[in-house]
Amino acid sequence: MTQTKREPHVGQVIAAKPWTVTPEMLANYRSGLDVQPSGHIPQMLANAAETTLLFSQQKGHLWLRQEWEFHQPLAAGIDYLVEGKVTDIYPRRDRTILLTETN
Repeated sequence: MTQTKREPHVGQVIAAKPWTVTPEMLANYRSGLDVQPSGHIPQMLANAAETTLLFSQQKGHLWLRQEWEFHQPLAAGIDYLVEGKVTDIYPRRDRTILLTETN
């Protein structure tokens, strides 16, 4: 029996899952930019918190814009709970754009 993957849809809830800034993530980030540890956690690492929704015809990610509102800095080794929902889906430049809101 073949299982068909459901395509993302507006209103779809992204199930809550734990996410942690790991030493490996920090090392990968810093080696990619060739920067020394600073004692601060790059807030950009939050981009890796939600990556579960893809379309079956996925050709790579096209990030139009990301907006983040942090109420405190990220910390290494802390478990965060990430959840969200799909708020819009629309075509743009021969791609399908998936607009999500992540908490």
